Amino acid sequence: MATISSLETDVQNQLEEIPADDVGVFWSVANEIRPALVEAMNEATLITGEPQFRAVSAPFPIPTGTVFTPLALPNDAVALLRVEGAGSVAFQKYSVWDLDRHFPGWEVATGPSPLAWFPFGLGQFGIYPNLTAPATVILSYVQMPVTTAPPWDGTQVVPFQPEYFDGFKDAAQHYLQLKEGDPEFSQSFGPYNRFLASCERMSNFAWRKNSLRFSRAGGASSAITQIRQK
Repeated sequence: MATISSLETDVQNQLEEIPADDVGVFWSVANEIRPALVEAMNEATLITGEPQFRAVSAPFPIPTGTVFTPLALPNDAVALLRVEGAGSVAFQKYSVWDLDRHFPGWEVATGPSPLAWFPFGLGQFGIYPNLTAPATVILSYVQMPVTTAPPWDGTQVVPFQPEYFDGFKDAAQHYLQLKEGDPEFSQSFGPYNRFLASCERMSNFAWRKNSLRFSRAGGASSAITQIRQK
């Protein structure tokens, strides 16, 4: 798979800089270009809800007595999408308001295994009912594109398809040209708009996972044109 280092030179060229020994003449690869590429991927994740990750190799333990002790998501998780039990059976997702409506007294209900889950902010979630025995579940969530802390050495994998790489380079160019001020920064909105268009295409590609996707027209959901064959 492609790594951040494979995108660095193109960003330097878009900034009209000739790389010198992978250090850069005006722009620091380690301190400016790589962080800008990571920021571009982070923005794409918030816009599109990609990449999505199913943590099969890391089952999540659920202790007893967790209804009013929300569980913290893994450090690489942005937002929880699904919770699965034995046999990959997904538990129903509810809001706290839904639980109040459908299961009066749910706060004191107990049971041997989870029946449902509810989000608690962005970084936590809860399980219904209150477990009488520990359980293990599989979490699926929107994952941070780069899960390691800075500084980055360029070996970090880009977890997106290659057709979206140009958009990340365009966004990185836009972020970095803020440092140059006008007129360069004003001109960089062209590449940034290309990045947003790339995110819209990525959202359309991921339609099968979630219909509430990014649209540049005031936040409405973005739908795929239906193709019908006679």
